[in-house]
Amino acid sequence: MKSEYYYQKYLKSELSERINKNYRYSMRSFAKTITVDPGDLSRILNGTKILTPAIAKKIISKLSFSTDDKEKFLSSVAEAYEKQGVKRKSFAVKSIIRKSKLKAISEDLTAEKFRIISDWHYFAILQIIKVEGFIHDTKWISKHLNIPELEAKMALQRLLSLRLIKNDSGKLIRTNEVITAGDTAFTSSAHQKRIKQITEKSIFSLENDPISLRNHSTMTISIDPEKISLAKEMIQHFMDDLEKVLETKKKTVYELQINLFPLQRSSLNETK
Repeated sequence: MKSEYYYQKYLKSELSERINKNYRYSMRSFAKTITVDPGDLSRILNGTKILTPAIAKKIISKLSFSTDDKEKFLSSVAEAYEKQGVKRKSFAVKSIIRKSKLKAISEDLTAEKFRIISDWHYFAILQIIKVEGFIHDTKWISKHLNIPELEAKMALQRLLSLRLIKNDSGKLIRTNEVITAGDTAFTSSAHQKRIKQITEKSIFSLENDPISLRNHSTMTISIDPEKISLAKEMIQHFMDDLEKVLETKKKTVYELQINLFPLQRSSLNETK
C-alpha cells in the first residue's frame, strides 16, 4: 500500500473533524474553504496529484496551523516533489518553508502574548492608562475596573514583562508593541474566552447602565454568506474610523462589540 504524505494526512484529518462537527459538511465545502478546485483536492487526497507550492500557500493561508504542523506540511510537499524527481520546483517549496518558518514564529509569539493577556481586564488596563487622571496604583485600577487588587497587580506585572507598557519616571505609558489575536481567520480558545467575557460584560451593562451611557442595537437581515468576508472588512474599517473619531485626551474606557452571526443553521437548498 502506497504511504501517505503528511499533507494528505493533515487535510484528511481536518476534513474529518469538520464533518464530525457538521454532518452536512462535504469535500466540496472544504475545497471552497481552502479555495482549491474540488477535483484537484480529491486527487491530492487520494495521491494521484501532488500538492503544488501554489496550492500549499493557499491552504496555509486559509487554515490554522501550529508552527510544527506548518513546517511538517510544507516539508512533506517538498518531499513529494523530490520523490518525483522534480528538483526545480522543490526548491520553490523549500523557499516557502524558510519564509513560513519566520512568519510562523512571529505569528506564534503574538498569539502567545494574546493568550497570556486574553482576559478582558488586560486590554482595559492598556486603555485606562491613557485616561486623563489615571493613577499608577493597583487600588485605583481595582476600583475603576471593579477587579480584585491582586488581579490588577498581576496584570501590570505581565504587561510590563511583555513590554506592552513601560514605567517612564514613575508614569505608566503604552509602548509601540502590537498585540493581536493571531490569525483573524481562526478563533482560538483564548479569543473565544475573551469574546465570552466581553459578552457577559455587555449583558451586565444592558441590565444595569442607563441608556444614556450605552447602546445596544440589533438588526436581523437576510444576507448572502459569500459576502461575509466583505462584511468583516467593512466592520473593521468602521471600527477603525470610529476609534479615530472618539479617542480624545479626556477618556472613559468603553468596549465596542459588533456581532454578525447566522440564525439559520441550514440553507434553503439543503432542506429541499
